[in-house]
Amino acid sequence: MTSTSLGNVDVLVIYGDAGPAYQLAFPDPNCQIDQLSGPTMISSNSSYGRTVVNFSIARGATLVQVTGGTRLVLVLILDTKTAYFTWEAVVPGPGTLGSQYKIGSNETALVIGP
Repeated sequence: MTSTSLGNVDVLVIYGDAGPAYQLAFPDPNCQIDQLSGPTMISSNSSYGRTVVNFSIARGATLVQVTGGTRLVLVLILDTKTAYFTWEAVVPGPGTLGSQYKIGSNETALVIGP
């Protein structure tokens, strides 16, 4: 699992083996969970003052939007093989140190693919 911010959106990247059941919880019981794309089937409920997302990872990438907290959160659910080909790249800024994160650029992009 890892996380980043892309613009004003928080992105949580989680991965695991395809098949087993997984859960992810958010501290607000009123979060709205919307599957935007992908093969992993999700369900959600409120339990113990949290919003709980249940899923079994399918091969590929699934994007889920979580709203209702203080910020918009996108959750990218990946199987392990897809996660091997996913990384965060720095979008270069101007100048000699333009490709150095926090020096030349604070902009990043999430990349999936070889």
